[in-house]
Amino acid sequence: MEPEKIYELLKEKIIWLDLMPESDLNLSELARSFGVSRTPIKEALIYLQAEGWILRNGSHFPVTPLSLDRIRGTAEIRSIMEAQANIWAMDRITPENLPT
Repeated sequence: MEPEKIYELLKEKIIWLDLMPESDLNLSELARSFGVSRTPIKEALIYLQAEGWILRNGSHFPVTPLSLDRIRGTAEIRSIMEAQANIWAMDRITPENLPT
């Protein structure tokens, strides 16, 4: 799996609070769960750090703590993602899938 895809998946987990603020991301556990070496995980974490989703504290990578601005930004991102998911679902629906 490419680092960019891992980055997207981790970012989504942070946005949806599947990865809680201030929780530590473990390189070895992430590598196992994605079925990759630690290198693509490190690259994904660099992207997340550059965008402020996580911090780096030595060898620890905690998810950025929540603040009012962070919550506002997360809510905006979630609303955009939900709208896009609805658009994709509508694009895929066929007459056979419609309720009668």
